[in-house]
Amino acid sequence: MPNREAVDSYYEAWVELNGDLSKVPLADDFAFVSPVATLRGRDQVQAMAAQFGPVALDFRVRDQFFSGDDTVLSVVEWELPGIEGTTTAAEILTLTDGVIDKAELFYDPRLVLEFSAAANK
Repeated sequence: MPNREAVDSYYEAWVELNGDLSKVPLADDFAFVSPVATLRGRDQVQAMAAQFGPVALDFRVRDQFFSGDDTVLSVVEWELPGIEGTTTAAEILTLTDGVIDKAELFYDPRLVLEFSAAANK
């Protein structure tokens, strides 16, 4: 699968499939790095996405910028139920031969942490 198709499938999973990454070409040692957690391995990331994807409301890709064929920067946004505000994140995906190796997210984690605290009450 070409790298751009892999990127499209990753965001399709978040936007249309509630975070179901099962058909996304992720490396076995895929790394997901965010202000809230660092996860390593396809299984850990799929478990997180299965929990977060269904509650992330109106997940959308606002912009994308490609650097060559192996790196993409996306600006993504989402809301969370019961939490006022929108989270806007910059996400860098790194790819090799049609497989996503790493996702690094940069965002203010306050809304995500507020949602997590409310969910754990």
